[in-house]
Amino acid sequence: MALTNVELYEALKGSIPEEAARMIAEVVPPARDLATKLDIAEVKREVTELRAEMHLSATRTIQWILGVTVPLFVGTWGSVVAVLLKG
Repeated sequence: MALTNVELYEALKGSIPEEAARMIAEVVPPARDLATKLDIAEVKREVTELRAEMHLSATRTIQWILGVTVPLFVGTWGSVVAVLLKG
């Protein structure tokens, strides 16, 4: 069973100065606010999944950008060259 801040303070008070025990008890979060190994593993799994999704999305975005901008770029410069050669 996890200790509450008051129980932690009482347990520490006997072995360290009272002021230090109070400061430690105030800083240590309650056990319900701490992440478990299972929580961390779940977050790691979710991050891995999101990375894979973002990688696929980025690949598709790059392909789309290249598919649109390269022909536009070539067409623009082709037009410029044609105008310069005609004039």
